[in-house]
Amino acid sequence: MNAISYQKETQTVLRLLMVEESTEDALLLACALRDGGYQPQCERVETEDAMILALKKQEWDLVISDSRTTLFDGLEAISTLKSHGANIPIIIVSSSVDMFSKEKLIKAGASEFVLKDKLSSLIPILEKILPKTKENPKADLKPKQIDSKPNDLSETSDVELLNAKILIVDDEPKNVEVIKQVMEMAGYENIRFTCDPREVCDIYKIFWPDLVLLDLNMPHMNGFQVMEELKKVEQRDYLPVLVLTAQTDRESRLKALRAGAKDFLLKPFDLVEVIHRIQNILEVRLIQNKLRHQNFNLEEKVQERTKELYKTQLSVVQRLGRAAEYRDNETGNHVLRMSKVAALLAKHMGFDEKQCDLILNAAPMHDVGKIGIPDGILLKPGKHDLEEWGVMRTHAEIGYHILADDPSELMQLAAKIALEHHEKWDGSGYPKGLKGEEISIEARITTVSDVFDALTSERPYKRAWPVEDAIKYIEDQKGISFDPQIVEKFKNVVPDIIRIKDQFVD
Repeated sequence: MNAISYQKETQTVLRLLMVEESTEDALLLACALRDGGYQPQCERVETEDAMILALKKQEWDLVISDSRTTLFDGLEAISTLKSHGANIPIIIVSSSVDMFSKEKLIKAGASEFVLKDKLSSLIPILEKILPKTKENPKADLKPKQIDSKPNDLSETSDVELLNAKILIVDDEPKNVEVIKQVMEMAGYENIRFTCDPREVCDIYKIFWPDLVLLDLNMPHMNGFQVMEELKKVEQRDYLPVLVLTAQTDRESRLKALRAGAKDFLLKPFDLVEVIHRIQNILEVRLIQNKLRHQNFNLEEKVQERTKELYKTQLSVVQRLGRAAEYRDNETGNHVLRMSKVAALLAKHMGFDEKQCDLILNAAPMHDVGKIGIPDGILLKPGKHDLEEWGVMRTHAEIGYHILADDPSELMQLAAKIALEHHEKWDGSGYPKGLKGEEISIEARITTVSDVFDALTSERPYKRAWPVEDAIKYIEDQKGISFDPQIVEKFKNVVPDIIRIKDQFVD
């Protein structure tokens, strides 16, 4: 790239080495860093040899590596850093969560693990592992600037304006030099330029300018074509483009506005006008950046609060489940096993990660209604008579009423499972005699999971069934007690179910 950089050094600059084969993912990472207040200076590599060359070329503040690429992966990137004695923090990014792989990467030396669809978590992590990068700029600005920051989002300080990143694009070096000198005299120093319009998009992706000063008539690509390409890069915002042109006709001006330009500077330049127009556009742009940053912070706070509420709900669920265990002869590990089996079945039934997590945490509440059954009936060692059995059956509705008043998604699901987990596919269950798909899919999954683990678990009043006998019972009850489709999925994952059973023994 032939562009020359006039960029002052500040501690917000982040020298970043990316191990990533996807250009799109690398761009998203750079966007997340930029939105979080960092100015990434990136190099992307895809192989071990390329990474070694990059490590020899310069010092890096941070390495971000995909957990797995075609030619190279996160573990190999960590190993390469260690073998070259590079004491650089490394963050692993991945498209999905695998706790075993995550733990393995952390133990190998990764500083942190981030999901690609949750890149908002990247900034708080960087603030912890790179605390010095968030200090105030060190650059010595001209007397024009003031140190105070504006108290309102609608205001911008001189420091912020002079700190803005500006890209000049003009095929005439003389024009570039004139604009550059004028801006430097006014106190702007964070400037880059190119005389080749074909380089603009590549510079933009790395530099992320707050303003582009763009000529219209250039060889290879004209200004209109450059703006069309920039739209593909800057999809979230309007293009911060100030057009430089000698064309005064109305059609050219309208065409430039339609292409995304925000204002015009006519050649030959009035140097005072240049400064004022640049300042006006930058003020709007910087306010927009502040609003985006504020929205980012608000989103982080909302997500954190949502997590706290969900943790509170889980705590309530777990304590209610424990209370139910104390009232029954079942062990806590039964509840743990059956809920994990339910989540496993849900995954193979096509549930997404969030739905699987909900059923994992709601299924343990299926028997919470037994809290309301008298001890003489609940703990009776022998068989119940008809009257006692009638009382026992009320635990499904009791559980529902305990849980149903809470409007949260988790509690509503737990209430539904508590009410329906004794319903049967053929309609012979209780309490409502629901049939087939009238029973919620979550309750149908929980029922299979609960029955299998109950059959294969030893209790004071019975011996544990052999696994083979329990599987045969599940198969025999297909279309009677259980959803046939769930039974088939159950049979496919029996080895995984047995592993869960062996891992959480009583």
